Amino acid sequence: MQNLYAGNSKALSYKILKLKSGGKQTNKESKKTMKYITSDTHFFHENIIRFCRGEYSGIDDMNESLIEAWNRTVSPNDTVYHLGDFAFGKDMNAIERLIQRLNGKIMLIVGNHDTPAKLKLYQRYFQVACFYQLDDVILTHYPVHSSMLADNSPRSASATERYNIHGHCHGGIIEDSRYLNVNWDVCHRIIILDEAIYSLKNPAMKACPVI
Repeated sequence: MQNLYAGNSKALSYKILKLKSGGKQTNKESKKTMKYITSDTHFFHENIIRFCRGEYSGIDDMNESLIEAWNRTVSPNDTVYHLGDFAFGKDMNAIERLIQRLNGKIMLIVGNHDTPAKLKLYQRYFQVACFYQLDDVILTHYPVHSSMLADNSPRSASATERYNIHGHCHGGIIEDSRYLNVNWDVCHRIIILDEAIYSLKNPAMKACPVI
């Protein structure tokens, strides 16, 4: 698998990890740990309130609302795949204090607003990569080109379809059933990872309420 995202390459030598999703969790397993996915939380981003989140009175109101929603869903032993653009601003101490309040182990995919200074902090708390691949599902910040979603290798007996769960697009949805946008401003919640993958492969099901 080739590198799908080369942004911020000078800031970090990214690990490219190929992980197994482990299939659908049983009730017994879900009591132990769960896996979730979200993107583009934009903590501390004042302009995102004007652009997309007019229901909030300010940064503190937005941050507290997102933290409450996150921790209401995610338990300390759960895993959250965050597809980039975690936080804004230059106050690393404030961002660090916020990180320490969030439940779960965070697997961060670098977004275009995840600057070198922030990545230095994130590496202390998150597992950071440029993308993750869970079997036939690719997790990225930007949506990948559609050519990346089909295996046309001459060694293959037939083309193998891949799927892309992404963020970055705060209001746009790609009219292609192989893509799923889990941007916070599209879903307005953290999604169960298995739910997101299932909805990709079963287009009649919708993981996010507006998709």
